Amino acid sequence: MSDRLKDDLSSVELEVIRKGLLSATGFDIGNYKPGQMLRLLSTIMARAGAETFQEYLALLKREPQRIEDFKHFITINVSEFFRDKSLFDYLDRSIFPPLLEKFKSLKIWSAGCASGEEPYSVSILLEERLRQKFFDYEILATDIDDEALEKGKIGVFPAKALKNVSPVLKESYFDVIEAPRREQGQSEFKVQEKLKKRITFQKQDLLLPLETQKFHLVLCRNVVIYFTEAAKNQMYSNLAQTLLPGGVLFTGATENLLNYRDFGFEKLETYFYRKPFLK
Repeated sequence: MSDRLKDDLSSVELEVIRKGLLSATGFDIGNYKPGQMLRLLSTIMARAGAETFQEYLALLKREPQRIEDFKHFITINVSEFFRDKSLFDYLDRSIFPPLLEKFKSLKIWSAGCASGEEPYSVSILLEERLRQKFFDYEILATDIDDEALEKGKIGVFPAKALKNVSPVLKESYFDVIEAPRREQGQSEFKVQEKLKKRITFQKQDLLLPLETQKFHLVLCRNVVIYFTEAAKNQMYSNLAQTLLPGGVLFTGATENLLNYRDFGFEKLETYFYRKPFLK
């Protein structure tokens, strides 16, 4: 097998790759679209200097850090604060008021949180609402990538990740970490403790059910692009089970859930789906 894995591998060859990676990393690529996963795998093999898949497996077994590198690369954790800002505006304007009126205290799940930009964005919106009205909330932020979760816990972000954050909100919820003089323009921003204390970061595979908790709001955005249809359906079924009646699922701007009725949802607006109240 060449260093560039072919998109048209046989089912037997794909299964060999799947089982090899599952054994070496604990990560099952069988739930992802084969062509896209193979192209990503080709790239990471080339970066590692492996000319064959067997060479790459040997590297994974010999150098444990490469396992985290593999997971981090495959899961593609790219995010920013208030990604698709108009949708976060809708969340703030049209979703939070009825949820808070009904429930008073909110439990929220950021599913596939990358390095934390999404749950921190949600926390900022709710902290702003706390200025006018008392309520309580907590956020569970999960991802499969250990490195991304650690970054989220630390809560330090480059300026470019905050391009959708207003100057007022930056001042209210971030501390500036000034760049050394030799690196002018590279300052970073650290989220303040009042946001951190609301968020719990935890490792979780979205294709496995989260059975111990129920939520009023679940955000699962820009996560399923590489999933097979069967894997997407399994994930959305799992997410539906975690929502309380009246709870809302918020999906990504490229993830219009056309078959929302199959999972027991009603559509509030594109990208926002509610689990109906019990009758």
